[in-house]
Amino acid sequence: MDDLLLLARSVSTLHRNEQRYIGRIMHAKGLRTSGYLFVIYLSKQGKATQRHLCRILNMDEALATRTVRQLEKEGYLCKQKNPNDKRAVFLQ
Repeated sequence: MDDLLLLARSVSTLHRNEQRYIGRIMHAKGLRTSGYLFVIYLSKQGKATQRHLCRILNMDEALATRTVRQLEKEGYLCKQKNPNDKRAVFLQ
C-alpha cells in the first residue's frame, strides 16, 4: 500500500508541475492555459467543432467561447464553415 501511495503522490506532483510549466509558457505568449488543450487537440486531430472540444475536454461552453476567440485573434486557430451544417463551424 505504501508503494501505491508513493506512486499516487508522485503522479500528482508531476501533474501539478506540468500545469505550472504550461501556464508560464502560455502566459508568456499572452494565452490562457485552456488554450493549450485546444491547440494540442486540434494539432493532432486536424479539426473539430467547439461543442465536440467541450465534450472531449470537459470544458464549459462559455470558457470555450472565450478561448476560441482569443486563439483565433492570436492566429493559433481559424474557423471553417461546415458544408453539411451551415450553423456549425470547424476549428482548425
